[in-house]
Amino acid sequence: MSFINNLQPDKIVNVKIIKREEGSALIEINGIKTKATVDADVPDNFLAFVEPGPAEEGQKTVRLRVISPLIGTRYFTDKKENSFLEAVKSLLLENNLPESADFFESARIIYKAGLKIDKNIIKLIHMALIKYGEDYAGLISSFIKAGINIDEEFVDFFINYKNILKTFREDAGQQSDGDHVNIPAILQELFKLFFGADNPGPYNFSLGDNDNGAYQWRKEKLPDRERYYFDFSNGRTGSFIIITDCFQTSWRIEVYLDKAFLDRNREKLAGFSLKDNKKIAVSFLELKNQNLFWMKNEEASHKNGKNELFNLDISV
Repeated sequence: MSFINNLQPDKIVNVKIIKREEGSALIEINGIKTKATVDADVPDNFLAFVEPGPAEEGQKTVRLRVISPLIGTRYFTDKKENSFLEAVKSLLLENNLPESADFFESARIIYKAGLKIDKNIIKLIHMALIKYGEDYAGLISSFIKAGINIDEEFVDFFINYKNILKTFREDAGQQSDGDHVNIPAILQELFKLFFGADNPGPYNFSLGDNDNGAYQWRKEKLPDRERYYFDFSNGRTGSFIIITDCFQTSWRIEVYLDKAFLDRNREKLAGFSLKDNKKIAVSFLELKNQNLFWMKNEEASHKNGKNELFNLDISV
């Protein structure tokens, strides 16, 4: 019982079931054996989060929650949030950075991306957040997670890369081969690093005729279909991105446009219908994330499509 009293809440422990009995079990926690009341069936081995349990006959108890379903509970969320804020506060103080809301938000973006929070990364994400917004800061954090070396120049370059491409294409005819910088090739290499060389397919770029924009497209392989991204954004329409899902027997087409363009042309778009064609579904949507073309699809990284979760409690 002395061991149980010393098992502190808010810790993650390794639990092994040694022997099962009716409503209880002999378990091993981090190498030490003890008796436990079991509320439901549990796996033989699992990680558990230690919570304070109800007092029984004057003795303190703890409750072990299997990690997977615990993540969404209020208790765990509050503890996690407090720990996160304290860690960020310490980092900011140690590096003489201000304890401002935007630096805390930058840290949250980094944390959400699954990155280790350090001084250099938080400064880069803070720059992207302040200058170009939360969505772009999230995209930059995704590049960093993919192992791409990011600096402040890249943050400013990538937000304007289509305009830069257009300028270099126009200037290429006036430059000798020795002076020409192959920016499209650099972007293609970046694309391979970010998405992987095999999946999705190659990145392609072309300059539109008599237009302010640059056209680009890419392909992505998902478990049950191929997905194509087409970016036709230009000075006349504004943002104009089409995502096409090609299933074996049907197509799904989503057209993303700026809200202002959608509002001006809502009646015209409403008249565009393919209701009689059951194999093709078309929808017109507001583009809320300007970096949609470069966003990774989570389906591509999940082969089975779902994870097994245990929603079980153990009282010790």
